[in-house]
Amino acid sequence: IYVVMEIDEITDADEFKNSLQRRDVRTAVEAMVQDGRYIVRTDNAIGLDGTAPKTFVMISFQNMKKAKSYSDSMKEFTAARLKTTKSRSFIVEGL
Repeated sequence: IYVVMEIDEITDADEFKNSLQRRDVRTAVEAMVQDGRYIVRTDNAIGLDGTAPKTFVMISFQNMKKAKSYSDSMKEFTAARLKTTKSRSFIVEGL
């Protein structure tokens, strides 16, 4: 099971930088990922067809319950991300 997050555009750079890029926020997010494993976390995606997102994150979890628990624990950060960016996140099942 994978949690995927894409940021296409930062609409409020100052607030994004202040709320989402602080070191304490990153540390908190890292702690919430404890049941998962980062597969991809980059600001350097290269578009092949269409425009690549500014930021792309993929986190692997052992099961849907752990992925949803992670998502539920991220509500505060999700609200800040949605307020300051054009972005989306979703859960997908792997093969």
